[in-house]
Amino acid sequence: MNGFQLYKQYITKAERSQRESADWRYGNLLSMAFYLVGVTRLFDMLEQAETTGCRIGLVYAQASESASPLPCGIELVSSENAANPFIHQAGPAQSLGFTHW
Repeated sequence: MNGFQLYKQYITKAERSQRESADWRYGNLLSMAFYLVGVTRLFDMLEQAETTGCRIGLVYAQASESASPLPCGIELVSSENAANPFIHQAGPAQSLGFTHW
């Protein structure tokens, strides 16, 4: 499958799943990633994730004391970490505005 087909498959599965299920959360994560990094980057990463048995995870900028962390990129997450793909934090060089995708 190509990246578009994988994206469509995961989003459709999320729409049919119960709220807060793993499929629902992953579909929402992919929706956020779509707006964050765009079509080309996301679809390429989905294809890579499919071939390596990984999932997509969000990378967060380090939060200041007064603000919540914001997603700043995506990365491949091993299957063991796929249960909570929202937990990754970027290092100081990858803070918002300086993210290396």
